[in-house]
Amino acid sequence: MSLFGIGRWVGLLGLLAGGCTAGNHPINLHAATAALTRGDTRAAVEICAEVVQREPDSGAAAFAADIIVELTGARILPETEVTCSTEAGAVYAQAETHFVAQRLSDALLDFQRAVELCPANAKWWIHAGDVYYGAGDYERAKDLFVQGLKLDPWNRTGQKFLADTELQLGDLDASYRHAVLTVISDPTYETGWHLLREFTEALGGKWHRTRPGDPAYWSELAKSIGAGYVEEAIYLHRLDPGRAPAYRAYREAHTERLIEYITKVVAPLPPSDARHT
Repeated sequence: MSLFGIGRWVGLLGLLAGGCTAGNHPINLHAATAALTRGDTRAAVEICAEVVQREPDSGAAAFAADIIVELTGARILPETEVTCSTEAGAVYAQAETHFVAQRLSDALLDFQRAVELCPANAKWWIHAGDVYYGAGDYERAKDLFVQGLKLDPWNRTGQKFLADTELQLGDLDASYRHAVLTVISDPTYETGWHLLREFTEALGGKWHRTRPGDPAYWSELAKSIGAGYVEEAIYLHRLDPGRAPAYRAYREAHTERLIEYITKVVAPLPPSDARHT
């Protein structure tokens, strides 16, 4: 697996299941955790698919959809991989073990050592920041997320974590911008879309994202194209493996255009003085 490794998926899925409300089907998520723990990937995928089907607009469903993509190897915009030494990899693996077990102080020590041994690895800086976030040290978490994103600006996890952190620090505009950048980093990242939707609606904004199969999908897509956002609508709503290389180039060259499309068409906010806070 390319994103966290099986251990972290087990840990994060277990934490999510433990924190879900009854409406988010924690029993299903616990069952998926158990399946991953015993190495039954097929069962975990089937259970996650049930969560997606039963409550498609929930945070649990978004996370489950992303797990399915990872477990089936279907991710079309993988993270940038950096080659590190064997020693660094072993230290990082130990840090992950501590993190999954919620031994945060031990995880912090090992993550710090890992980034010292391999400072070019953006993912490791971001995961280290995640531990500080979990400990409530949002300023330090932000510093590490920013460092990771300097190395890999399109790391979707780093953008999402930074959006969460800016919200904790009270900067709503920065939080919204990084939520937007999260979905631009990877338009197939359902957890990112869910974050942006929650943020937009909480501030009184309008939500116009649709997915294939939604009743309004084609009409909303036609509105976007009619407004002049042809490439943006296709890339953000219909990205597939064949379009991925072109999207990477377009994303790099037309970042502000993609931001404009999302903030004006997909998830527009009301004026500052009219927002819910």
